[in-house]
Amino acid sequence: MENSDSLYSKVIVSNFEKYSKLKIISGYASSAFLEYVLNNANKVIIDLYIGMSQEGVSLNEHQRFQSLCKSNPNVNVFYQYKGKPTHIKLYVFYGIKSSTTYVGSANFTENGFVNNRELLVQSEESFNYLFDIQSQSSIHCNDQNVGNYINFFNDDKVVNSEKDDVDAEKEINVESDLQRMVQKFNEKHDIRDLSNGYLLPIVTDENANKLWNQTGVNGVFHSGDSYLRKANNHSLKEFFTIDEFKIIAYDGKCYDAKLKGNFYRELHVEGWNFYDELFKWLDLNSKLPINHTHLRELGYTSFYFEKKENDVYLMTLVNGL
Repeated sequence: MENSDSLYSKVIVSNFEKYSKLKIISGYASSAFLEYVLNNANKVIIDLYIGMSQEGVSLNEHQRFQSLCKSNPNVNVFYQYKGKPTHIKLYVFYGIKSSTTYVGSANFTENGFVNNRELLVQSEESFNYLFDIQSQSSIHCNDQNVGNYINFFNDDKVVNSEKDDVDAEKEINVESDLQRMVQKFNEKHDIRDLSNGYLLPIVTDENANKLWNQTGVNGVFHSGDSYLRKANNHSLKEFFTIDEFKIIAYDGKCYDAKLKGNFYRELHVEGWNFYDELFKWLDLNSKLPINHTHLRELGYTSFYFEKKENDVYLMTLVNGL
């Protein structure tokens, strides 16, 4: 892999001669490249933040990242699971008294550091604030709850199956028809920052709501109605300030919506059956309550609402809290 003209030699090899610590923010990353770096360096400390992981992570890549972290206690890999996707490429080598920072175009992959024409330039600016933001928006790959926040897909769904260096940006994300529809809708309406709106879980937390399998989306198994609600019984009027309003869904159609139930805890949309919509995209063989395993297959965990006008709200799907 190594040659004298590559960014790998000029940036990673040369700086590990002076420093033993490296922290990284990279849009995409390769477990094989991380393993190569570890095998060809002395004892080093690496914190790797992957910024585009909300799109999904190959299960094989995830398992390799987990294994590398377990076998190297000074190595940590984090997946971003909320907020705007991060496409930054930032590398900070540091020690007790000094540091060297690089910013540019190279992802932490073999493509980024060896195969492609990429650029990394030194910067004197401090980017500690970016690492603080990334830390607050990320979860460790070995966290016991990581599967609740990140969508892992089987490698047989990956269009290009080479594992470490064949454009990680294509390797990490496999778009379904639903994902394309949602992405097109989000781009059209400039939906980027989830802090501007309101999240409602597709399925409420099983620990917080013991009746998760017969309320909310799964209400079809109890009352016959499928709707959205929060697990904590909060009134939805904390965001939807009126009882009746319009919703523009990610299919581009406009629907009448109404808050119902005690203290307006339920969101019902006329002409839109939440359960049937999800059942269709999940391609289930039989009618059964939708659970969090299904949501990981779907790639989304929440419906997101954003106010467009006084009585009109946008509704899309996100992989959020």
